[in-house]
Amino acid sequence: MSQQVYAGAELVCSLGSNYSNLIIASPDDAEGKDRRVANIMDSIAVLNIVSFGLCSSINNPAVAAATTADIPPGADRETGTGTNRVVPQPCLPLTVGSWSPGAAHRLANGLPALTDTCTLKCAFGGTIGVKNPGSV
Repeated sequence: MSQQVYAGAELVCSLGSNYSNLIIASPDDAEGKDRRVANIMDSIAVLNIVSFGLCSSINNPAVAAATTADIPPGADRETGTGTNRVVPQPCLPLTVGSWSPGAAHRLANGLPALTDTCTLKCAFGGTIGVKNPGSV
């Protein structure tokens, strides 16, 4: 059974080097009890989802530029032939849409609640998931 996610939950990105924590900027859940319950719209980059350390996605323009600049002399700069090394750069997530699928029968602030089985896409190709849903 999936678990409900709370403010401070530990998040992971498939292309990031570190964990991050979920920030919930919305008011406390109607349940009260001094905890903030996440919903599927708590998915906004920088506001809810912050850096995962270093990004290793070649689709990230900063990573692509650093990787291209790191091609050794004599290698084909057009294709990158001669190197297979991706040069990670600071992560600045660019989230796409909302968390999916969301809880079917639980609401948080009027929207489907976020559960630890939900995922979120980054425009650079990473998949963001919940490592630890946070405490009650």
